[in-house]
Amino acid sequence: MLYSLDKDSSLYKLRFYNRNEGNTVDEYNFTIQIDGSYEKGIVKLYTKINTDFQESYLGWSEETDLYEG
Repeated sequence: MLYSLDKDSSLYKLRFYNRNEGNTVDEYNFTIQIDGSYEKGIVKLYTKINTDFQESYLGWSEETDLYEG
């Protein structure tokens, strides 16, 4: 069974009012992982941070996670 969107419905017009369905939708994803350490005498500090950036038609989003610290 094939489903299609009713482009004349009110909900469709509210959700997709500013999208041109004929164009491609650009989306960009970036990931940065930072590793760092500091050592002095018997003390050692270490951290690993991962950050994901995403840009789509909804806007920019960013999520940062501390992997080790």
